[in-house]
Amino acid sequence: MNSGYIFTELRVTGESVVNASILFDKGLNVITGPSDTGKTYIYECIDYMLGASTPPKAIRQSKSYNKIYLQIEISDGSAYTLEGDLKGGSVKLFNVKIDEITFDNEFRVLNRKHNPNSDETISAFFQKLNNIYKSEIRKNGRGVKRQLSYRDVARYILVDEERIITKKSLIESNYVQRTADKNTLKFIISGEDDSDIIALVTKETISNKKGRLEYINETIEEISKKT
Repeated sequence: MNSGYIFTELRVTGESVVNASILFDKGLNVITGPSDTGKTYIYECIDYMLGASTPPKAIRQSKSYNKIYLQIEISDGSAYTLEGDLKGGSVKLFNVKIDEITFDNEFRVLNRKHNPNSDETISAFFQKLNNIYKSEIRKNGRGVKRQLSYRDVARYILVDEERIITKKSLIESNYVQRTADKNTLKFIISGEDDSDIIALVTKETISNKKGRLEYINETIEEISKKT
């Protein structure tokens, strides 16, 4: 994975209020502070811009804000800015820094929900930056695979306070997802996905195929008798 990106700024804006922003450094960023100072809100804002379906939970200080921006820098030094509405909806993608956005800037609209058949999603955008687009992970013991979503990766990028202090696994999100979660981490560490794995054919599938084949053979035989 030779490609990549870093966060450089998170900003929320609104009418008749001063912009609120936080700047990030290269490497690990740890947000600390007393209770009720906005740490969770910052986490939820970043997660939201990485494709989370639920907007950040409103806090007293955020009531006058309506727009959210996430500025990122990629490995060649160029910048992108994602713009979203704090009420929900799709995201605008600008190929400039936040302060360079003007009313006539061109932008792409990225859907929030992952869609394996579309390039116009937040998931596809970030996967392409990391050179992992269209990667596949195994989701169960039978070898059944699915396309990687950036939501699979985001949980390893962002760790909130609750996950730090929990006694539960930091790797597995839930029982149903445990195989996919483990294989996502394996992929992040090794750079090798599960696209070469061949899924086992279930007994039900074999039975269905045999039934269809028998039906086709019987139909052919009947037609042959009539001709």
